[in-house]
Amino acid sequence: MQKSKDPDVKARRKLWITIAVSTVVVLILALIEALAPFEHLLPAQSFPMRKEGEARVHFVSVGQGDCTIVEFSDGACLVVDAGDGSYLADNTVYRYLKGLKPKELIVVATHADIDHCGGIADILRNFHVTKLYLPVLGSQNGFYDEMLSVARSRNVPMQTLTRYDCISRETGEYAVCISPHKTDEKVKNTSSAVLYVHAGGVNFLLLADVTAEREQQLAAEYAVDETIFDSEGHSVRLDNTQVVKVAHHGSNTSSSEELLSLLGAQVGIISCGEGNLYRHPAGDALGRLEQYITDTFRLDELGGLTVTAQGGTFTIGKTEELS
Repeated sequence: MQKSKDPDVKARRKLWITIAVSTVVVLILALIEALAPFEHLLPAQSFPMRKEGEARVHFVSVGQGDCTIVEFSDGACLVVDAGDGSYLADNTVYRYLKGLKPKELIVVATHADIDHCGGIADILRNFHVTKLYLPVLGSQNGFYDEMLSVARSRNVPMQTLTRYDCISRETGEYAVCISPHKTDEKVKNTSSAVLYVHAGGVNFLLLADVTAEREQQLAAEYAVDETIFDSEGHSVRLDNTQVVKVAHHGSNTSSSEELLSLLGAQVGIISCGEGNLYRHPAGDALGRLEQYITDTFRLDELGGLTVTAQGGTFTIGKTEELS
């Protein structure tokens, strides 16, 4: 006589098998992560070999955030901000640095907003950083405390970044901070570190999240004395800027006519996320950029971009298409 099959028993058996298999998979993944963090398994971003004397500046697409990697001609890298610390942003930055294999790695946190320095702790954990530059205004948020904690645990030298601080290379390339001038700032965006970078003979201006008011102040100071921002024998000529990283993701509270008209840059780069809630870049800001900048490129439309500079001339293209 054939025994009847209890459907409830079969269902429970199937459920327990599913739970057991899922548990084993989770344990295996946890073991892999413990032995080799997932990021370490990611493929490196592919980059062609640099030519002698060639520098590259990578504008990394990290969504609604900022990350710029200056690759000097001697192989050292300066990372200016590192995205928001999200899974995708961290993995993107990790792949870039894994592919670049920097000879030396210096990191700058321009200001204490999560979309700019949320990913710096991940860099500190995974790469040897020789120096970390901090903003004049810190934060008591968890991501900022984590960044400081990881830096201390790895004995990374730290310094607050203000005007005239200079990061220089024996190649003659350099990055000079032109703002903020003092450490007693009150507003994070206004106090963002602004960097003038000379690499491969090309001049870049990285504006972080500065406001139009601060841009106007810088333009006014420069109008009085064009040598005012020079540091350690390195010249800062704002009116000879060729590439500008547009302030505050193209917000309407930045990109002032006073500064843009002074720069007369050939290229503007906007770092923002596709479909972001802030509606960056703003229409009015785009109008001003169109008036004063020859060509403007958006990371939300094009993905990561790389400027290759050598002997004072440069080309720009999608990072994924470098060959």
